[in-house]
Amino acid sequence: GDTGSDGLQGPRGETGEPGVRGEDGARGDKGFQGGVGSKGDSGAPGAKGDKGDVGLQGPEGLNGQKGEGGSKGDKGNNGFSGLQGPRGPKGQPGAIGFSGEDGSKGEKGLAGSEGRPGPTGSKGDSGSPGVDGQNGERGEDGECSCQNKVVIHSLSPEVPSCPNGFAAEYTGYSFSFAYGYGFSLSQSLGDVGSCMATFNHRPFVACTGGQCDSNMRTGYSYWLSSGRPVTEEFNASDFISRCTVCNGLGQIKVVHSYTTSEPACPSGHGNSLWKGYSFAGNTGVSSSFGSHESFSDTGSCLPKFFDTLTVECSFAGAKKCRIHTSNRAFWLAAADSDHSFYGAGDSIVQVLCEAKETLLYRLLLG
Repeated sequence: GDTGSDGLQGPRGETGEPGVRGEDGARGDKGFQGGVGSKGDSGAPGAKGDKGDVGLQGPEGLNGQKGEGGSKGDKGNNGFSGLQGPRGPKGQPGAIGFSGEDGSKGEKGLAGSEGRPGPTGSKGDSGSPGVDGQNGERGEDGECSCQNKVVIHSLSPEVPSCPNGFAAEYTGYSFSFAYGYGFSLSQSLGDVGSCMATFNHRPFVACTGGQCDSNMRTGYSYWLSSGRPVTEEFNASDFISRCTVCNGLGQIKVVHSYTTSEPACPSGHGNSLWKGYSFAGNTGVSSSFGSHESFSDTGSCLPKFFDTLTVECSFAGAKKCRIHTSNRAFWLAAADSDHSFYGAGDSIVQVLCEAKETLLYRLLLG
């Protein structure tokens, strides 16, 4: 039938048994909206009518009570693969695995970048000597701060002057050697000790057993002569050769010609300091004792020649000095002379003077 007017809201009845679904009724005409009636009693559910037309949306109903849980449904089909999740944290290192079999040799790789220098290795064995290199260019002349002393003997009463480049330290008298008690005490004429600052005919004393003796009966001192004959009134300044000790910078070299010609200066050396005669040594009261000179020493170059070179002074008593003809002087002979024997006088002087030498020096500074 037609839908009736809404009745008044009745009290809530007890829940009845579900009724049988009735058939859908025919859709009736839309009636006029009636006034709000009082809520009537709930009627018995009618038979399910035919499906009506969709009505107007009614007001939102009250929330129903939560239904009871349904029975577990059947297993559903597998779902689609989900999206890849985020990367998880790094795990702990695993245990060392077993060594695998050697793989086949790979292709040659590209050259790597240069590595860092390694630690210093241990010293290796010494290598064999290398081939000698070429001679280098000559360096500049060096400087020498060494001091050289040279003694100049004048063989005259005059005090000698020093060569160029040298300065005088002191002057004195030319001492050769002394003899006493069977012993000879000599000084090289190139050493400073051969130029004594003062003259003393007894320059030494002999000491033994707590006593010293200067008045030796057999003692003699020998000094280079000034070239003047010795008289009774002896004066050392007149009869003893004077000397000067000179000091300077430079190399000193003595050159002997071994001929009657004067030697030339070696290459690289300057002018000569002086020219003289090649002296070897002399003897005194005993031919077994005396002095000798090295031919590389400046004392082997004397500016003058005397056949009797020394003045002999006795230690005993008062000052007694003389030129004794038994005393001998030895000179270097010229190799280009054919004389085997010499007479007296000038012939001896002439031949013995043929061997000459030149004293050279090279000043390194200046």
